Amino acid sequence: MNLKANQILGQSLDLTKQYLTDFVNYPELNQDLVLTFGEGFDRSQCLSLLQSLIDSNFRTLPQLKIVASEAINYAHGAYSFNNNTIYLSQEFLINNVDNIDAVAQVLIAEIGHYLDWQINLEDAPGDEGDIFAALVTRKELDVNQLNLLKTQDDRVTVEIAGEKLSIEQTGIIYVDVNATGKNNGSSWINAYQDLQDAIAVAQSGDEIWVADGTYYPTTETDRNLSFQIPNGVKLYGGFVGDETKLAQRDWQKNSTILSGEIGKINDNSDNSYHVVDVSNLSQDSILDGFVITGGNANKHPVTSGGGITSDRSKATLTNLIIQDNAASYGGGMYVNESQLSIKNVIFEENFATHDGGGLYSNDSNLNLKKIVFNSNYASDSGGAIYNYNSSPLLHKVKLQSNHSGEDGGAIYNYNSSPHLTKMLFLNNTAINHGGAVFNGYSSSPIIKNSIFRSNIANVAGGSIYNNGATVDLSVINSLFTQNISQFGGVIYNDHNSLHLINSTLVDNLGRYGAAIESEGNQNTIRNINNSILWHNPSVMGNHSIADLLEDTLVSYSLVEGSYLGVNILDQDPLFVDANNFDFRLTADSPALNQGNNDLINQSSLDLAGNSRIANHIVDLGAYEGIELPPQPTIETNPTIIYVNANATGNNNGTSWLNAYTNLQDALASAKFNSQIWVAAGTYKPSQSGLGEAEALSDRNVSFQLKNGVAIYGGFIGNETKLEQRDWQKNFTILSGEIGNLSEQNDNSYHVVNASGTTNSAIIDGFTITSGNANNSSDNFGGGIYSEQSQAIFANLIVKNNYAFDGGGLYSSDSFNQLYNVNFANNIVNHNGGGVYTNNSHLIISNSSFGQNHAEGDGGALFNYNSNPILTKINFSNNTAADEGGAIFNDYQSNPFIINSVFRANASIASGGAIFNHGSTVDAKYVNTIFDTNNSELGGAIYNYYSNSSGINNTLINNQAKSGAAVYTEGDEETKPVFTNSIFWDNQDQVDSTLIVNQDANTIVNYSIVEGDYLGKENLNSDPLFVDAATGNFRLQANSPGIDAGNNVFVTTEIDLAGNQRIINQTVDLGAYEYFPSVAETTANLWDFEQDQIALSYGVDSTVALLI
Repeated sequence: MNLKANQILGQSLDLTKQYLTDFVNYPELNQDLVLTFGEGFDRSQCLSLLQSLIDSNFRTLPQLKIVASEAINYAHGAYSFNNNTIYLSQEFLINNVDNIDAVAQVLIAEIGHYLDWQINLEDAPGDEGDIFAALVTRKELDVNQLNLLKTQDDRVTVEIAGEKLSIEQTGIIYVDVNATGKNNGSSWINAYQDLQDAIAVAQSGDEIWVADGTYYPTTETDRNLSFQIPNGVKLYGGFVGDETKLAQRDWQKNSTILSGEIGKINDNSDNSYHVVDVSNLSQDSILDGFVITGGNANKHPVTSGGGITSDRSKATLTNLIIQDNAASYGGGMYVNESQLSIKNVIFEENFATHDGGGLYSNDSNLNLKKIVFNSNYASDSGGAIYNYNSSPLLHKVKLQSNHSGEDGGAIYNYNSSPHLTKMLFLNNTAINHGGAVFNGYSSSPIIKNSIFRSNIANVAGGSIYNNGATVDLSVINSLFTQNISQFGGVIYNDHNSLHLINSTLVDNLGRYGAAIESEGNQNTIRNINNSILWHNPSVMGNHSIADLLEDTLVSYSLVEGSYLGVNILDQDPLFVDANNFDFRLTADSPALNQGNNDLINQSSLDLAGNSRIANHIVDLGAYEGIELPPQPTIETNPTIIYVNANATGNNNGTSWLNAYTNLQDALASAKFNSQIWVAAGTYKPSQSGLGEAEALSDRNVSFQLKNGVAIYGGFIGNETKLEQRDWQKNFTILSGEIGNLSEQNDNSYHVVNASGTTNSAIIDGFTITSGNANNSSDNFGGGIYSEQSQAIFANLIVKNNYAFDGGGLYSSDSFNQLYNVNFANNIVNHNGGGVYTNNSHLIISNSSFGQNHAEGDGGALFNYNSNPILTKINFSNNTAADEGGAIFNDYQSNPFIINSVFRANASIASGGAIFNHGSTVDAKYVNTIFDTNNSELGGAIYNYYSNSSGINNTLINNQAKSGAAVYTEGDEETKPVFTNSIFWDNQDQVDSTLIVNQDANTIVNYSIVEGDYLGKENLNSDPLFVDAATGNFRLQANSPGIDAGNNVFVTTEIDLAGNQRIINQTVDLGAYEYFPSVAETTANLWDFEQDQIALSYGVDSTVALLI
């Protein structure tokens, strides 16, 4: 035994004597002795022995020996009447060198056993030692606790030094829901069946070992009851039920579940408010090895901490899974004025109706290490974590696929300054600001050696949003890639201070400020040093850094397109393998040895864990370019589940041979981080485990997407790699045709349901067809229904679906990404033949809408309070019986349309291609062609009190009775603007006016307008297209549209053909830039090249951060 343990033993003996001194002077002394030893004990002898103990009269004291825990049945302490000896566990002493009270508790319990043998003719019933310790230390025992202790059998026989001894022990209390013995907790055989019984008798220093199984706070329906952990008690789960050592358990295999599901199954409205309460505990109190689930703190005044609640506690929580809990604040856990140590814990799929889906920290300083927050959700802010007046330490924490309905998809900080190191933020989303992190009032977080990848915020700050002058953010040695937002693809600064050092920002996307966007005043301090900002395309303005006051100070950095500053490079940084997310520097990178050593801590490490300075001068970016070791990774290795309708094997999904024949069975078995590979064939929604015939009558069943599960179609059925499939050749069809083949009224309401999913849910490579949402209460989204979803849709054909709104897709309160999706022949009775968006913000690229129809508005797409970004989209032959043949934009919708084509769309009333409805609509179209669209008013575009704008567009061959190109109705404030565009050969049946204003003023400048139009430097000359008759609207070499535009209004780097937007110093007019080497070729406007802005999707297999 070490020296400190000896010292602790001495201090504990002194504390024990103090407890006993106080005890003999209590007015309730006689009552407490009766409670402990019964009515017949020798009171005089008892008092005499107590005084001897207080006086340290060793002639009457029992011996005290320190032995191995194993010798006394793994207890902390024991007393043997055979040799009048108190035994203490050596391991217990060593483990409690900082907790003299726990040692004193055990000593007092064994003194209780000793006294019982001296003053009673027979052993007092139950565990008189624990009763004595509780009363001496003034712990209150209720009737239930006392009764349990009275029935506890604490006697065992052991062999010490060759001598068999009968001992009474203190230490481990056993719990096993399936035990069949005496139900007194003395052994696995006699374990308590109810965990609450063990908690009731546990004293400080005790351990409770709990076997696998499910345990509830109550067998009744009292929602206020929870598992309240006693101070100083260590509660361990994960046992089989025969272990003799703590190290023998496997908590991940033997699930010990603490569940709040005390009422009706699958109805959380009657669940326990809190499953576990760790309030008012010291640091030696431990909760270890449990699954905590089913808590729901949803009723005033109990509205926080569904899984765990903590008030003024220093407990240690480790090896836990906290999942499927709910609350108004802190769905998984709520902590107040606490200093918890939390290690190796998973927070998964917890929900908060307000803030902190996984964890809410109030006035607390937590220490979190090796934690995973996965798929947690907050309706307001802080999808994973909400910090209020808190400054936690987070180390090696992974936050993936968390979501907030407002700000801070992963973390929200208010007056909080967390210190974050070796973090991974992956696929987190926020509807408003801060896809990963939102920093509010007086927050000064420090972020080091971390990765932010594929985070999304609809409004601003794809990774981080900094709100206000009191925010001071420091980011060091970190990587940001494939983050997306309208303003500030990576970071948005709102009057705050920023210090960005040795970081790499690459392949991020924003409408403005693809990497960083800032606004503020002259007193704001923003510095970017030793960093790399490369290939961050902004769809407007070509800005990697957008600074409204141009006061961001950039030095010793590599910035694409250059930036005013000190020692700025504008050269390819030459990453090792950017396509596979390896952003280390090659040996010939220009970023080597280009930094400033004075700006860094020279003893620090880079993102890969290597020395920050390898060759005297620090390199730029997150990685030091030394001899390259293997890239550190997090291996996620998704499980592959196979589906083939024609398989004849074991139908268990383990291989192509034994593939499931029913896709629903695969979905039911898929866990997070799984891929489902589906062979060519037709699959129909059905209940898992049933054949399709049994499901023909259930129209409510859909293919429900799941978080962390990617579903891929297009396989033959023998592939070993994902890239071997050919989804366009091997058609994998998801069909809602579950009833009579000649009757669509009995089809599935929705073929695919993506609701409630994060962007870790993916569907890719399918044809989705024959959904029919025609139920009066379920009439949206025949093909795909998506509510509160960030699911990703790729390589899909969505055709021949029906609904009231949104025939192909209905997206509500969602942030979906669509890549290479074809919506064709979808029909609605109302609005949005192809897609209907409601309060949603879609990113759609390389996709098409063809021959969709709406009996109301928006033949292809209807937007309500939505802001989609549409890049390289073909809208052709879509129709609306009312307005907006292709698109109808309603209330507060601000779509951004880039490099797209509207051809041969038609509406009966207004807006052959697009109808913009109302002053709150601000649509923008760039490098887009409107060709052969038709309507009564506004052959191409109709603006109703809308100030939409167009830059570098070509409007040709459109037809209307009035306003063949554009019709604008409004008032003096209605002023849509077109710049650098071409209006030619549009046919107005009433007069020759191609642009008609009704009490409004459409502004056209720097454009070609047939028949002339009042504006700045407009031309009335044939634009001389290459071949207008075949749809080739590129400019000939002698076109008057060449170099006739104004560069100030240019917002993109490339034109519709994918060529450089400005070739000869001044931008050309229309959708195409004159490019001599290709201008005279036969390529037509439908041959879109690969999208220049690649959007990432998929469950990652490796991420460059070691957790």
